Amino acid sequence: MNIKEQLEKDLGTSVSPSNIAFCDYQCNSAFQTAKQEKRPPIEVAKQIAASFKSSVATATPSAPGFVNFVITDKALETVANNILKTGKLPLGKQTPRTIFFDYGGANVAKELHIGHLRPPIIGEALKRVFIAFGHKTVSDTFLGDWGLQMGLVLAQLIDDGYIKGDKFIKPVTLDTFNVLYPIASSRSKEQPDFRARAEEITVKLQRKDQPFFGLWQHIRKISADKIRENYLTLDCTFDTYYGESDAEQYIEATLALATKNGAYESNGCLILDVKKPDDTGPMPPIMLKKSNEGVLYSTTDLATVFYRFKDHKPDEFIYVADARQELHFEQIFRSAKKIKAVPSGTTFKHVSFGTMNGTDGKPFKTREGGTIKLEDVFNLVTDAALKRMSNGTRDKAQKIGLAA
Repeated sequence: MNIKEQLEKDLGTSVSPSNIAFCDYQCNSAFQTAKQEKRPPIEVAKQIAASFKSSVATATPSAPGFVNFVITDKALETVANNILKTGKLPLGKQTPRTIFFDYGGANVAKELHIGHLRPPIIGEALKRVFIAFGHKTVSDTFLGDWGLQMGLVLAQLIDDGYIKGDKFIKPVTLDTFNVLYPIASSRSKEQPDFRARAEEITVKLQRKDQPFFGLWQHIRKISADKIRENYLTLDCTFDTYYGESDAEQYIEATLALATKNGAYESNGCLILDVKKPDDTGPMPPIMLKKSNEGVLYSTTDLATVFYRFKDHKPDEFIYVADARQELHFEQIFRSAKKIKAVPSGTTFKHVSFGTMNGTDGKPFKTREGGTIKLEDVFNLVTDAALKRMSNGTRDKAQKIGLAA
């Protein structure tokens, strides 16, 4: 029996979690009793609090008629010691489900920076909560490795003399990407010819044409290995390290499903309407194929839902990404159900969060440069912890710094 269950047993009715600034749990049954007895609710709340006896909590009345409960230190110590002894959390039982987690979302065209700190930590924490309740979880970081950013990097590498024919003739490292990606992104906005060439390379890459596919494989490995290392430093683990490229083999089947279930052609593009009659806000249609036969993030995201369900049959999908992607995910979730890539009873959830902003108040963007590398953040907090320790190893300092 956990603390909440013991509290409800001692009280004789249910309680709800409350604002931690005031109490741990709260009960509103005094209102119903007061109505029946035609008394002020606060009087009933005072009576309940005065007569309440429990080994796990204390009770106080709160206007206009709530009873607030604060868990005692002794009860918390008992639970903590039991967790240390048994290695198990005192959680209530839930009906086991299979939950698919998508978090991390690193882009292989660039190194992780401080803005990438939140998704893996939030996602890992949520996943562990579901595991603790007895659910089966599957987690994937879903690397961004198949879109225009790859075409931009390849085009810039060619222009800067790193590539000749089908080979790299100069060493390519993560620092190379850190320098060239912002340059390529800026050029794509100012030079239409460069952007058109990058888009052409992207289409060829997605067809697995050589030499671009072979060059891409080399770039992906350099970046993915470092991404994995950074995630392991944060103690974030994934069952798979798939990316957009892994969805490629399922795109044809996904587009066929879409065409069968409402997608239509418009100006050479494949479009799917996802707006519902009761929508009060804008809900634009989703594009699944461009007129040049190229696919988009929406296409690979939808194909990814298709093969994730095929392989794992999850009851629920949980995506952890910042709030700017809310519309995109809502389109994908609706599309997945509309084209019948998943059963109608499958649930989707986007767990959103805010952004890490620069001094201009805008979110960090690697393509514009000036971000703090995540690895540098690790070193910064480790050095700070080491300075405050009278003695200790760098490994211990890193654990302290990262925890902080």
